[in-house]
Amino acid sequence: MRATRAVIHLGNLKSNIRAIKSFTKPGTKMCIPVKADAYGHGSVECAKAALDAGTDFLAVATVDEGVELREHGIKAPVLLFSLCAPEEIENAVSNEIIPFVFDGEYISLFAKEAE
Repeated sequence: MRATRAVIHLGNLKSNIRAIKSFTKPGTKMCIPVKADAYGHGSVECAKAALDAGTDFLAVATVDEGVELREHGIKAPVLLFSLCAPEEIENAVSNEIIPFVFDGEYISLFAKEAE
């Protein structure tokens, strides 16, 4: 049985991101998902490469994934694809992780924590 592996060449990732951006209108924002450890390829390394290539935002699935990016010095906006549990809201707010919101009550929870 052979071992399966995927190798990410960060230079190629950067080149691909730049190529995609070249087809968009000036000022168009780009968000790259790095959830699930960038699908097993290293979220921090892929995030840094994506930002270096001109990505504007990053996206994660969990608050912990966003915190990991912050712990590695990534300051770019980080969007959260999933809902926060109430006990995660403080961590999301303090790490400036941007939640998707869906109703007034959910917005109020974040607003209260941000005060």
